[in-house]
Amino acid sequence: IVSNFIIADNSGDDGGGARLYEADVTFTQGVFTRNEAREAGGGVHIAVGATRIEQSIVASNLAGEGGGGVHEYMEADIAVSWTDSVANSPADYSGMVDPTGVDGNVSVSPEFLDIDVADWPLDWDLHLSTGSPLIDAGNPSVLDPDSSTSDIGAYGGSNADTWDLDHDGWYEWWQPGPYDHVTYPAQGWDCDDGDDTVYPGQGC
Repeated sequence: IVSNFIIADNSGDDGGGARLYEADVTFTQGVFTRNEAREAGGGVHIAVGATRIEQSIVASNLAGEGGGGVHEYMEADIAVSWTDSVANSPADYSGMVDPTGVDGNVSVSPEFLDIDVADWPLDWDLHLSTGSPLIDAGNPSVLDPDSSTSDIGAYGGSNADTWDLDHDGWYEWWQPGPYDHVTYPAQGWDCDDGDDTVYPGQGC
């Protein structure tokens, strides 16, 4: 199980973001974005095996052929639910039936806070904006830490408040919208989880 993850700005022949063969994997509460495959599966290439993609965002991935989002190959067992797949080129899904419109799956702009090419990619902010249609749009049986229905994407779900990539002891904020410099430091939420020298009381 891979949860609360971001896979961005990677490349490969098949599977720019992830390439799976005979693997049983569940991706939940994540983001695949701006990955590129020279052949098929810009976001994810899945062959054989059983793969679940849940409550995730697959957006703006590119492939030379065979779908830029999710590509199924060699009769893989794929289940996609409560997932947003959008703006992948040349298609959001290939080698499989497009699940958009069933099992909670959508195709809408996630409205990330910042995916400016000038910031590419380490300074992207893949939190959802306050107007994102993916807020409270996940599986109703899965809750965010505030007990609301989970948001779709990396900052949603029951583990959303345990994200500490820079291991400085301060957890990254998970609520939609920009960092609140008044409220969030008192809650111990980090404004920059990619820099262990920045945290509440020190740069936040």
